[in-house]
Formats: sequence, C-alpha cells, structure tokens
Amino acid sequence: MDPAIIPLYEAALADYQEQARALAEGGVDLILIEMLIRTLDARAAVEAATETGLPVWVGFSLQKEGENLFLGLHGKRGNETIPEAVDAVVSKGVSAMFIMHSLLEDTGPGLRELRRCTSLPIGAYAHSMDFSTQDQSPDSIILSPLSTETYYGYAQDWVGLGARVIGGCCGTSPEHIRMLKENLSSKAGA
Repeated sequence: MDPAIIPLYEAALADYQEQARALAEGGVDLILIEMLIRTLDARAAVEAATETGLPVWVGFSLQKEGENLFLGLHGKRGNETIPEAVDAVVSKGVSAMFIMHSLLEDTGPGLRELRRCTSLPIGAYAHSMDFSTQDQSPDSIILSPLSTETYYGYAQDWVGLGARVIGGCCGTSPEHIRMLKENLSSKAGA
C-alpha cells in the first residue's frame, strides 16, 4: 500500500502466483487485479494471473499532483505514470484496464490518459466519497458520500471517454449502482 516500499520482483511474483492459483482453483471466471500503484506489482500480478489461463483485468489507482497523474493511493505515490503502467502489462495478456479506487475528479483525466495508451476495453469505478481532513487532527478524515446524481454525472463523462465497464468503489451504494444500470446501459454498450 506504500509505493515507496518496493519488494523484490521474485517475492512479489511468488505471492501473486499463490493468490492466483487459489482463485483459479476456487472457480473464478476472471481475475481482476486492483489498486495497482507500482509497475513492479502490475507486472508480477499479471504474470501470475495469466499463468492460470483466465482472463485478466487490471485496475490502476491514481492521484493527481498539479497537472500530472501518478499511480498512487491515499497521498502516497512514486513517480510512475499511466503510460508506464500500461507498458508494464499490455503485452502480457491483459484484456481490460480500469481507473479505480481513485477520486472522482482524477478518474476522468486518468481514463483519457488510459485511452491514449491502449485500445483495450477500459472502465472506471471511483470513490463516491468526499475525503476531507478535519481541522483538529490531520490524521482524521471525514467521509461524505456523494449523491447518486453527482456520481452519475461523472459516469456519463466516463462513457464519453470510452469507458465500457462502470461501477463504484468506496462510498457507492446499491442506489448508485441502480442509477448507473438504469441510465447508462445503452450508452456504455451494455
């Protein structure tokens, strides 16, 4: 969860192989690798998952700093970008890529960058939360769920950017998903 702590590739690969085998033996239909914030993990996880013969989807978490997008999570990031992440996995059997577990306002620019880097199907599932820090403690975070209408407005933009699979991450509720299903199905090609 911290992009500054970089494991050895062989150790990461062994961990991902164990997880991928367990999922395949459990009968999953596909493997979705989420919250990727390092290209090392992306390469190792995709290599392990493709060994199962199952379809593999990847989800990159990102954050914006100034005008730049980086792989990262919760204010922690390395200096890796979406093009670097796509390059790390695109030739390894991935069949779809996502921007996920990211802020709403970062997801659209992330999808735009992802579309520039790949012709694979893309999608998004962002946070439906407003993360703000309380004044009294920098370690406290207030989580305010966003309305279904607000989330749906962003999702419409994602469809315009080429997203074909749209869902929700932290803070989304059954009502958010219902709104997406009822209003985006024909727009996203579902």
